Amino acid sequence: GDYRYTTGSGKNKRTCRFSYLLVELPAGPVPETMIRPEGMFDQLAGFIGFDDIDFESAAFSDAFHVKSTDMRFAYDLCDARMMEFLLASRPTAFELERFHLCITNGRSRWSPDDFKARMVWIGAFLDRWPRHLVDRLGVRPGLVAPAHRELGLRADPPGAPLPPEDAATQPEALNALPGQ
Repeated sequence: GDYRYTTGSGKNKRTCRFSYLLVELPAGPVPETMIRPEGMFDQLAGFIGFDDIDFESAAFSDAFHVKSTDMRFAYDLCDARMMEFLLASRPTAFELERFHLCITNGRSRWSPDDFKARMVWIGAFLDRWPRHLVDRLGVRPGLVAPAHRELGLRADPPGAPLPPEDAATQPEALNALPGQ
């Protein structure tokens, strides 16, 4: 969807527009978790004690700012395979909460092709959820409809064995999502 908000009034009035994608998760509920690219202000905040979750991979911790109300969930979600995928695909910010995932860059509107690329990315992201995490959360069967297959989403639950990779789900193909 597209979101619009206005701040100020008169000659100080400013309207901002950006796109977002909100999808239902096929497993859950999940704790509130946010993963976004690490910024300069995140690094400064870390120096004064406002730190995010650190992971075994220094490259991942340097590249992403991760916050969660449940550290165990964040560590389980961001296993080695997921960290490798996120480092390769470099997504914009996304949040998980209860039964939903929301992805946005908060700055620009997306074309239909941009939305499709993000749907493909979400499918690849969900495919990489660790099986033990999905088992603990509980699968919500039937949420990925067969009609979504052409968008790159799979009907089987996250954490299931991955099919042979094709060009649409290779991390390099997802690397530069349009409109980031």
